[in-house]
Amino acid sequence: MDHSVTIHPMLPDEAEAVSALEITCFPDPWSVKSLTEMLANPHAHYLAAKKDGKIIGYIGTLTVLDEGDILRIAVDPAERKQGIGTALVKALFRETSDIKIWNLEVRESNTAAVMLYRKSGFALLTKRKAYYHHPTEDALLMQMKF
Repeated sequence: MDHSVTIHPMLPDEAEAVSALEITCFPDPWSVKSLTEMLANPHAHYLAAKKDGKIIGYIGTLTVLDEGDILRIAVDPAERKQGIGTALVKALFRETSDIKIWNLEVRESNTAAVMLYRKSGFALLTKRKAYYHHPTEDALLMQMKF
């Protein structure tokens, strides 16, 4: 990963930039309002990756007791394949060392994300039929235990 990239807890005033990243990366982007509400949730943990003052990636989670769900991870398409996604996952694990089980869903066709999760220690549990819309697609449910 480029040494000019920093990862930090996401700030509420970064929700607009993250929402713009959402629009670039997802067919069902979260709004600034949704992101701001999530940041206010005491069970949410969001990290942002920044380069040259610009948000280029982020990861968002919810945790309950010692279990967490990765809700979103996104990296600007122009910044992909540089280890930023891996760095976000590793930073999340470092900052949430009390979490013993991580879960996530990923589009079956998102091979880059599936590879990232496998490389990070996640294993396939099952498929969820027609979980995603726009377009309709199955999700892979993956889990990692510490």
